[in-house]
Amino acid sequence: MIPKTLVISDLHLTTASDPKKFRFLKKLISSFDRVIINGDLWCVYTDTFDQFINSDWQRLFPLLKSKKTIYLNGNHDEAKYTDNRIYQFCDQQLAQYTLSDPPFTFHIEHGPRLTQQKYPLSQRKLDLYHRYKIQKIINFSQQLVLNLAGYFPIRIISKKHNNLLRNFSKKLPKNQYLVCGHTHLPEYDQKNKFINTGFIDGGYASYLAIWGDSFELITTKY
Repeated sequence: MIPKTLVISDLHLTTASDPKKFRFLKKLISSFDRVIINGDLWCVYTDTFDQFINSDWQRLFPLLKSKKTIYLNGNHDEAKYTDNRIYQFCDQQLAQYTLSDPPFTFHIEHGPRLTQQKYPLSQRKLDLYHRYKIQKIINFSQQLVLNLAGYFPIRIISKKHNNLLRNFSKKLPKNQYLVCGHTHLPEYDQKNKFINTGFIDGGYASYLAIWGDSFELITTKY
């Protein structure tokens, strides 16, 4: 029996409790056999790893661990900010991963390396983000825009970066799909074998479901 695989990205979990999001994630993760987190599980701009690992989200850790979760770091949760406590919720921590699930092969990584975006986050800047709650203000503003206009602003802002990612997909072997996150813009381009899993936050959710002989990019609300 071929295991059912879930690929999610850009959850941006913080120390703040979100019962609605928790229930959605628990139900979603429970319905799959294995999980790949493709970056930005939590956000160093809002919280330290220690704060995240001890937050209410730790209630998801045993479930994630039972799914043999593979954790790929993103730009908001770079590996340098974590420690061995990641193995409370995953079996492997990697920069990128190739999933061979015949008849498909998926090259999975978060995205900034492919768009050549740099995220030099000095300790001074990080301290300022924490002290003045800058990321929380940004998150509130983004949620307000999302509630008012849906995905439309994201399409305008992120289309360029999705196109850069799509260009990289053309360099992969013909039988491989490129699966990214990072831009928050869910997209499935069958012709160029490019998939962006979007994000899960603020009542919006998109993710990649792989069922062995088929797969689907699912976009929904919770």
